[in-house]
Amino acid sequence: MKVLLVNSTFGGVSGSGQHVKMIVEELGGKVDFELWNVNSIGYLNFPKLRSISFYMLCKLKNVPKDVDIVHVHNPKFSGLFQDSFKNMLTIHGDYKVELLKEYGYLAKPIIAYINSQIRRADLITTVSPLWAKLNDWLWVPNMIKLSEVTKIEPYPDGAICFLWGAMTR
Repeated sequence: MKVLLVNSTFGGVSGSGQHVKMIVEELGGKVDFELWNVNSIGYLNFPKLRSISFYMLCKLKNVPKDVDIVHVHNPKFSGLFQDSFKNMLTIHGDYKVELLKEYGYLAKPIIAYINSQIRRADLITTVSPLWAKLNDWLWVPNMIKLSEVTKIEPYPDGAICFLWGAMTR
């Protein structure tokens, strides 16, 4: 089986980038992956144009014919779905709020376009149990290596630590 994984990042500090990297690490011997990210595709390094330029460069590429599944990790890239492949979307956050905050009312037609494209997904997963429940999507927890958690030094009393988006004291 061959899977095209599309996410602007791979590894690094990005939650979705780490998620994609761990998928490749865990399943790499069983599944043939092709990775499309900013390192393999490119993007324009201008504020507010990074995602759209990465998406447009992806649209200019042809999905390899031997791909069985197109797995996109951002709704903004769901326009890459094609009827000739199984299409999977993993949502790592609230794209509507993100776009409205970033672009204001200019985001409305972009959101409408994205909404029309995500309907083409054969499967939608999310890392949020709440989003899964509200939208009838499949919940798949964000991937972490539990063995790495034990290596984190404890914080002194009273310090606030942000870990995987959750605030703990």
